[in-house]
Amino acid sequence: MSDGSLSQDELDALLNESEDDMPGSAMGDAFGAMPVSGGGSALSSGEIAAFTDLLSTSSSNEGSAVGGMIGKDVTIANPKIEVISGADIVKQLAPQVVEIVMDYESGCVGAHSYILDTDLAKTIAGLTMGQDDVELNDMTLGAVSEAMNVLSGNANNTIGTKIKKDLRTSPPVFTIKDNSALTLSSADSYVKVMYDFNIEGYPTYKLIEIYGMNVAKDMASAVAPPPAASAPAGMMGTMPNAGQPQMNMGGMPNMNMGMPQMNMGMPQMNMGMPQMNMGMTQMPPSQFQSVQFSQFGNGQPEAQGGNINLLMDVDMELTVELGRTKRSIRDILSMGEGTVIELDKLAGEPVDILVNSKLVARGEVVVIDESFGVRVTEIINPMDRLRDL
Repeated sequence: MSDGSLSQDELDALLNESEDDMPGSAMGDAFGAMPVSGGGSALSSGEIAAFTDLLSTSSSNEGSAVGGMIGKDVTIANPKIEVISGADIVKQLAPQVVEIVMDYESGCVGAHSYILDTDLAKTIAGLTMGQDDVELNDMTLGAVSEAMNVLSGNANNTIGTKIKKDLRTSPPVFTIKDNSALTLSSADSYVKVMYDFNIEGYPTYKLIEIYGMNVAKDMASAVAPPPAASAPAGMMGTMPNAGQPQMNMGGMPNMNMGMPQMNMGMPQMNMGMPQMNMGMTQMPPSQFQSVQFSQFGNGQPEAQGGNINLLMDVDMELTVELGRTKRSIRDILSMGEGTVIELDKLAGEPVDILVNSKLVARGEVVVIDESFGVRVTEIINPMDRLRDL
């Protein structure tokens, strides 16, 4: 060590330490991901970092979407990535779980699903339906499935925008089953993502999302920086100015590049010296002509309505709206025959007449023979309509 060099024994020790630490410490510390295990990852370190960034960005938006559905503040954060076999995933799960399969069908194609503990599934179902101590059955699992559908749709929009792909998943297929009966293949490798799922007033749950290896790689490779390309051998010898005299624009040595001077039977190029000929015949000035521009009018537009007849036969959708209201998902799920829905209009108030969803008039409902109709009683002021637009 006195001369600053390493002995062979010291080099071997460093190499062994590097190999032992790379999957967990080096990869995890460098890219914020969990240790990548599972017998050889198909994701490069750059792709793992890019995929982690995609999931962190999308999960920050997913919580608010699910929270709006269940009426609680929800945060979904801290995605932890692990490349792992289907058999090893099963070993990490509780004996009974809820699996919601939503495979990717567009943009990226491959396996994708959510795995929830039964406690998390019951909490989501109870909050969605406004009930306590729910049992997991087709109805309650349907509510959980809808929450995951909202979560997945939000993630697809966020990730799809970043990777410039239209991501679509299949309709959710939900089941409660023993962990050994999951749709995962024991021999295949997957990308398992575990999130902290926080619901206001409840303990922190764990949400697991499973990606097929090809899906994760497609997403990550779309945003991961490409590996640096090495310059081809011999290129350095052909680069200009590599140790050669520089071209001088005015009475200084000519650029040589280590080659015999090229003359081509022409006078030497000289800035401010005899004219460069390049062996071409000079074109007579008489062959150049100035550009002729057409004369335009004074810019006054034609009278409005000159071509309005072209639009006379265009169909537009006209709608008469009796009223509107908002209801929670809980109320909608409990709706049945005979349910009365109160609208925001009072009895006798004029109804709204919409053209392509824009308010243009109001009127009163009439009966013509056996059909409903509407008599126009008010035309919306054009300035009001313009302000609405």
